[in-house]
Amino acid sequence: MDNVDLSILRQVADWHAQGHRVVLATVTRTWGSAPRPIGSVVAVREDGQIAGSVSGGCIEDDLMAQVRDHGLAMDCPTLTRYGVGAEEARQFGLPCGGTMELVLEPVSAASRIPELLQRLAEGRLVRRVLSLSDGSVRLEDAGPSEELALTDSTLTTTHGPRWRLLVIGAGQMTSYLASMARALDYEVLICDPRPEYAEAWNVPGARLLRGMPDDVVNELKPDGHTAVIALTHDPKLDDLALMEALGSDAFYVGAIGSRVNQAKRKARLAEHFGVTPQQLARLHGPVGLKNGARTPPEIAVSILAELTAVRYGYAVPEPVPTTEGPRADVGCVLEARDNRPMLQLHYYPSNASMAPHILLQEMGVPFELKRVDREGGELQSPAYLKLNPNGLIPVLVDGDTVLYEGAAICMHLADTHPEQGLMPALGTPQRAHAYKWLAWLSNTLQPALITYYYPERWVDEGNADGAAQVKRRAEARVGVLLQQLDDQLAAHGGDWLLGDAYSVCDPYAFMLCRWTRNFAAPARSLPHLGPYLQRVMQRPAVQRAIATEGLQPPIV
Repeated sequence: MDNVDLSILRQVADWHAQGHRVVLATVTRTWGSAPRPIGSVVAVREDGQIAGSVSGGCIEDDLMAQVRDHGLAMDCPTLTRYGVGAEEARQFGLPCGGTMELVLEPVSAASRIPELLQRLAEGRLVRRVLSLSDGSVRLEDAGPSEELALTDSTLTTTHGPRWRLLVIGAGQMTSYLASMARALDYEVLICDPRPEYAEAWNVPGARLLRGMPDDVVNELKPDGHTAVIALTHDPKLDDLALMEALGSDAFYVGAIGSRVNQAKRKARLAEHFGVTPQQLARLHGPVGLKNGARTPPEIAVSILAELTAVRYGYAVPEPVPTTEGPRADVGCVLEARDNRPMLQLHYYPSNASMAPHILLQEMGVPFELKRVDREGGELQSPAYLKLNPNGLIPVLVDGDTVLYEGAAICMHLADTHPEQGLMPALGTPQRAHAYKWLAWLSNTLQPALITYYYPERWVDEGNADGAAQVKRRAEARVGVLLQQLDDQLAAHGGDWLLGDAYSVCDPYAFMLCRWTRNFAAPARSLPHLGPYLQRVMQRPAVQRAIATEGLQPPIV
């Protein structure tokens, strides 16, 4: 059963709970060509409303006409056929010579639709046995290879995920992949033994397994309905899963990484784990269709597109580029970056990580966002303090390089992606001014804002009056500094902080100005800063960052 039919069952349950009479029609046999596969469903209410489709319209129209003319008087399931002859097939929208057989089931409490939906919500595969004599239903656990069966006395259908997807790694890309795969009716299993990832996993309906990848694969016993995909970028984890999965019956085994890294991976698997050339030939890598995907959700789409193609027996050829320039392998950074792993930004919405986040969106390179559980004390956890001993946000992980301090991260991103033009050329006066303004933002304006938001840090414990005075003075100080920004924009008359060129300074200024949105005189109220902030906010990268972080108006 696909996800379309699952939504129809939900509609049937709602209609029946509201007191409507409903007939559920299930396609049980087809001869010749038919628009929908066996097992597809359509539901008709007593007033002619319909949910779903089995023919593209004509059979549904006939069912609605029967309901209008005769009502829903049936007491038990009945069998009906459409399109026995060529003329009737044309009448009901079936391809010439096509025939479709349906079981029409009057829905009642005995149909057990709510209980079926509950089991499906738990990710279970369910066998539903309908008695054709009285409409009663049995629900049982089913196996993935079971098919619809119609006898003289029963209709047996199988509901729930027929396919399993095991993903190694509980990072941000996996969250997109898991959510999309659930919509395609995969049973989604996530394996990650790393506490810092496993404890933050929160995708509903995707089960987390915390064992080592090789043990999890062996326990799962992948069959021809199982896909295994490694997404950690960590050979110690990915290789363990792959060496077992490639020797299994899994219909798809894939791993993230560039072509160069895939070659290295295959060499490791052959040399150290004895994986045969025949098994290595099954490895899909770089994982996913080669469609230019760069962001985590785009890569998730490309992976599921390739899974779908393989499931249905299609091999999709390499795409033909329509423009010149460097290309990214699916799930990987450009080859010009020496095949380093995907960038990872530890962030928190509207925090000091916002400027680096906007830059990553602006550059269009693959990156992973890892939301810090600030309320849960993650900033003081040993794992996070290993990344940033100050226990602050943000942190950028770029391969073996771990950076904290927002301004340093922004400069690093600009330096490692010079083709993006986010910093003026080295040795120029414009570059010197970029350094000046980025340092001013991080060392002058940002501390004044921190003082405003945390005034208690500057007075003795319990001194509320002193904290209030510090806060008032900090707000006044911020007002003076905002005027300096406004004067800078007025002086050169360009669109951006440095003049005519957008740079790393602009997302940083935007981030800090956002922090003034609830001031008596926010940044947006100044004559040049206000329009400037609107220009920054209109950039697609900024819009993506705002949406990803779930920020609500007023944005600035």
